[in-house]
Amino acid sequence: MRFDDPGSFTVKEDLITGERERKMTVQNDREFAEKIQKIIDFNNAHPARMNASLDLKLTGCSCKTEQPYVEYEYTVKEQHTNPYGELHGAIITALHDTGTGIGAVALTGTPVTTTEITVSYLRPVFAKKVRERLEYTIVGNRMIRSIGKLYDAETGKLCSTAMTSFVKLSGVQVEDVFEKNDKFVFNKKKD
Repeated sequence: MRFDDPGSFTVKEDLITGERERKMTVQNDREFAEKIQKIIDFNNAHPARMNASLDLKLTGCSCKTEQPYVEYEYTVKEQHTNPYGELHGAIITALHDTGTGIGAVALTGTPVTTTEITVSYLRPVFAKKVRERLEYTIVGNRMIRSIGKLYDAETGKLCSTAMTSFVKLSGVQVEDVFEKNDKFVFNKKKD
């Protein structure tokens, strides 16, 4: 796995000047990667859920850069292909949505939900593996936005792009992602 230099990431925002300021909950790239992997492991422990069927592999991340990013690899499964043998468009959308959501929760320590996703399918995906890079363009007090790119891992060709928006769920905070009963733990925010 590849990490950029460890460090913390601060977003600054001033409503008048447009500058943003907000400290991320992760302090360095290793901690960011550990939180992402914990969420992936949780997803994979629930095979009946959509996220588990993706079986994403974290290959790189950074929360230090001006635009935090996450990189995943996905091995195409037969049940995720269409009748023509290419990766189904719904799975491509799910890769963008799920990958971005995992990173957003890891970055902010807050549950999120998708508010908008726009996917452009640039070419069919016949590859056995794809790589995905998701860059977080806005990490604000309520909204998280990202730009994603999905590549054929064998040829390096760009296959799809996505713009995704998430909103943090108000009134809740992820304190400990897992509990013995395998449910997310949501605690009300303290005033």
